Amino acid sequence: LVISGPSFNSGLSITTFSGTPATLNVTVTVEGYGVFTQSSAVMYLTVDTPLVPQPNAVHWTGLAGDGLWSTAGNWNTGAVPLATQDIYIDSPAGVPYTVTVANTPPATVNNTPTGVLIDSLTVIAGVTLDIQGVNFSIQTSANLKPLANAGTILIETGATLDVGDVFVSSLGGTATNTGTLKVNGGTLNLINLAVANSGGTVEVDANSILDLQTTTINNGIVTNHGLLEATAGINVIQGVTAGNFTNDGTIEVVGTSGHSSTDADAANTLVLDNDTLANTGTVLVENAARLQLTDATTIN
Repeated sequence: LVISGPSFNSGLSITTFSGTPATLNVTVTVEGYGVFTQSSAVMYLTVDTPLVPQPNAVHWTGLAGDGLWSTAGNWNTGAVPLATQDIYIDSPAGVPYTVTVANTPPATVNNTPTGVLIDSLTVIAGVTLDIQGVNFSIQTSANLKPLANAGTILIETGATLDVGDVFVSSLGGTATNTGTLKVNGGTLNLINLAVANSGGTVEVDANSILDLQTTTINNGIVTNHGLLEATAGINVIQGVTAGNFTNDGTIEVVGTSGHSSTDADAANTLVLDNDTLANTGTVLVENAARLQLTDATTIN
């Protein structure tokens, strides 16, 4: 691509898309009088094609070299992501690599008083997002797809990851996990969400919590060594086949205060639909809560 001198300020536009996001390497060379090379640089132009335009997209570059979310130089905007932005950890350079979200040094990672708040998150295969000791919230997104994970997301001790919208159920949206969501001592809250987990793994380690609040998890692998709890609304784990759904921790359907066990409209519910659960742990259903087994579900 050559932009001649008179046209240099006219800008660069792309009008035809293949429908697939791509990163283009653009080499820029400035010549004097068409002969002498004054300078040369390589730029990275990332083109996204989301279903709904996302003008606030921010991309990980890792150019600072420290792997920290909180370092401004690791982002293509030169600033730590803001609450209104859609985040893509999608740089192919150096894969596999780890992005660490940690409050080190203190008060440097947060973009809100309580932690990190963003609109959506995309993590590509080969990337590990390691959340350490902070609150990380993905609350809403322009295309109602707050999370697309093909890598590994770790929620470590003292950390909380919230995915979905607690205030407006219609804004919870759909999450896609073809990688691993691993709760390693922390808490994962899935709120008003449909999780497409085909090809993916949701793993809850000992001393860890997976909290479902009006959420459905479809297919894939679900492994619980800690606490898998349903605390609000109707929650469904669906189509998790033999060998892929195991519990040696506690599965708990939390009761609804002030309602009787016969109040069908009010009780919190966990539905196991067409699942095969290998259970060597505890399944606890509190007063005014329900556990429903449907469509040939078995618990062994």
